[in-house]
Amino acid sequence: MNPELIISALGGGVGALILRSSIKGIGALGARWRPIASYACSDTGTGPGDIRHGFGTRVDDTNANNAQAWEHTTTTLGTAREHTIYGPYLNDFGRAGSYRVRFMIYGSGFPPTNDPVIALDVVQSPFATQRDMTIIGQRIVRSRELRASYRPFNVYCYAAGTSVYEYRARVFPEYFKPQRNTVRFDRISVYRHFPIWDIF
Repeated sequence: MNPELIISALGGGVGALILRSSIKGIGALGARWRPIASYACSDTGTGPGDIRHGFGTRVDDTNANNAQAWEHTTTTLGTAREHTIYGPYLNDFGRAGSYRVRFMIYGSGFPPTNDPVIALDVVQSPFATQRDMTIIGQRIVRSRELRASYRPFNVYCYAAGTSVYEYRARVFPEYFKPQRNTVRFDRISVYRHFPIWDIF
């Protein structure tokens, strides 16, 4: 067999693999910054696509995207839910894959400790004949991570692409002192996420 032919074939195969990975990488980079869906936390409603609230109130905030935010308070809104924000009970994913759900959060008056202040969840909710609720992604926000400016907090998950989903945030009452602390939620955005090993 001709060694030059083998080397040429191998070179062509490696070149095609590099080209394919480069194209996928460029596409992944673009998708990483374009949200699939975005929700203002200050909006409220009870239908599919709406953000709902268990605690807190809408406030004017010039630093928020739409000049309003949702501020956590200890006052319950009568929903019998432990979450400050939850919803939208839609399928933003549409297909199986890895995703990143970004919560924009403001938190002032918190000491630089490891106390768990907020639990962020991405949940596959019951739909049609389904009965189970499954947490597919979670992140705990620590006291030392919160700042008196909006910061992104990402929850990474793998979604099957079927059913409906809920993005929710729970402020732990043990670590929230209303006289000293302020927690506000601006926006929840959903992005495709491409782990580096998926590009190759």
